[in-house]
Amino acid sequence: MVRSGAGSISTSSDIYVDDSNPKFAAACDVPQKALWGVFASPVRQNRPAASANPPQTYTKDHPSAAANYGLIEFRPTYIITGRGIDIRREKVIFVIITIVLMNPLIYISTIAIACIAAIIGVMSAKTQTNKTEPFSADKAEWYYDSAMQVYCEANGKNPESLSEADDYAIWSNASNHCAMILTWVIMNGNRGNIHLKEEPDAVEKIKNREMSGTDFFIKYCDCKLYREDFADAILPFIDAYYDKYLEDYEDVTTKQLNKVLYSFPFSWADYDVYAKALYKAYRRWKFWAKPIKLNNK
Repeated sequence: MVRSGAGSISTSSDIYVDDSNPKFAAACDVPQKALWGVFASPVRQNRPAASANPPQTYTKDHPSAAANYGLIEFRPTYIITGRGIDIRREKVIFVIITIVLMNPLIYISTIAIACIAAIIGVMSAKTQTNKTEPFSADKAEWYYDSAMQVYCEANGKNPESLSEADDYAIWSNASNHCAMILTWVIMNGNRGNIHLKEEPDAVEKIKNREMSGTDFFIKYCDCKLYREDFADAILPFIDAYYDKYLEDYEDVTTKQLNKVLYSFPFSWADYDVYAKALYKAYRRWKFWAKPIKLNNK
């Protein structure tokens, strides 16, 4: 059944078409079942008896009129009219497909940017650390006054009346950061040849944790750390990192151990904490090179 007038209704596919526009008349020749699935989203209604005097034109501006006359109710977004075809549904599908297809590219781009930023950051950090002066020496006497002040305040001592035991404790506290890094290189086989020649038994005691790092440092190094205390293989790292090591040592002491600088002697429990920080710093410096292994005896 086709109602005469400006618009026409096809009952074969229940598609309402406004063919009053001559430019759109050719659209009536398009298979309407194809148009139904692609462009229209109809909702079938129970058809009441048609009126004897139906309107002459049915357009998308009168969807209720079309429904009332037993034709069909269209969702306004998807009605096909002589003014063109509303393809917002296709636009949404296009956007969704675009997002889905672009996601892998976004992930890959993000990962690539992150990797490039990491490489630039690491290379920049290495360049900055390599600009530092080579390590020459570090001495406990440079920290003795600070260690003595902390020790006297903590123990209620008078600096003018310190015993020999008090003095040794202060030297131990002032030497702790030097003893920690020296113990670390000994544990990893990077001690200077001088120690292997002159005190091999003491080196073994350090490796077996039978001797504290400060006892070794005070007795065999005279509370002074020099380049000769390190093996040639580890010196480039010491040169690049030692200044930063002093900062990291303070951070570990105050933030991880919750202790005051120069207030405590060497302990193997503390060493394990500092060794982890040194190990991470070494790995960063090597820039993904194979790190030396820590001896966890």
